[in-house]
Amino acid sequence: MLLKAITKNGGEVIFTKENVIIKADNKIVLKGNRASNGLFQVKLIPESFSKSYLTEKRSQKESEIWHKKLGHASIGKMKKMITICETVKLSSKELEVLKTVCEVCHTHTHTQRAKQTRLKFEDARTRAKRPLEIIHTDLYYLKEYVNQVEVHWNSKVSKIRCDNGKEFLNKDVQIWCKRKVIILDNTIPYTPQQNGKAESALLCDSSLGKEMWREALYCSTYILNRLPTDTLECTPYEMWEKRKPNLKKMQIFGSTAYVKTLGPLKKLEDSKK
Repeated sequence: MLLKAITKNGGEVIFTKENVIIKADNKIVLKGNRASNGLFQVKLIPESFSKSYLTEKRSQKESEIWHKKLGHASIGKMKKMITICETVKLSSKELEVLKTVCEVCHTHTHTQRAKQTRLKFEDARTRAKRPLEIIHTDLYYLKEYVNQVEVHWNSKVSKIRCDNGKEFLNKDVQIWCKRKVIILDNTIPYTPQQNGKAESALLCDSSLGKEMWREALYCSTYILNRLPTDTLECTPYEMWEKRKPNLKKMQIFGSTAYVKTLGPLKKLEDSKK
């Protein structure tokens, strides 16, 4: 029964004439010797080795989970994240395993599914020096958003950087921008480098269909606002809310979720749907 349990869970048992070796993930975890009665007696390996192995496995699992929760963020961003967010309890060493275990953003071209990139896109576009100076967008309801954030910050939007979608190139938006003295700065077609996205990685990892693209967009926006950037010393969330992000309740995109039914329930009725 013991041998069946070990092999069923991915372990390996090797018998020789005088010894027995038990492996997990190609590493020796237990050893034993043949006794005088012909039976093999397995002895526990030193406790320090066991703790080291278990810690290593936990670290790998934890780093993979957080990597997925954060929308397959790069190792560099995650290393910055652990210094500014107390919720992510990982060390820099624990993140190194991500270089080889993640299929979605593996460094080898033939396995890289969602993050294939072009050569660096050089441009001379200006960067914002203050909140609301430049808004990057490819969303609808632009006018309502601009009005809300201008009131929130008691400041003015100076430039809107967007794609070449028809919703931005129509005369109505152009007249509205002109009246508010806002510059419309369109990106070059087929250059997503200028308005980066993470939703493709989320969809790829979750195996959800393209009909969930909007939800992936919402989720990637939520994540990106809580990740460090190359230009800010803190996250966009902290810049906006004046407090550090709390990622305690963050889940992997595509996880199964249940909605609790509120109100009176019948005796045998399930409270979750």
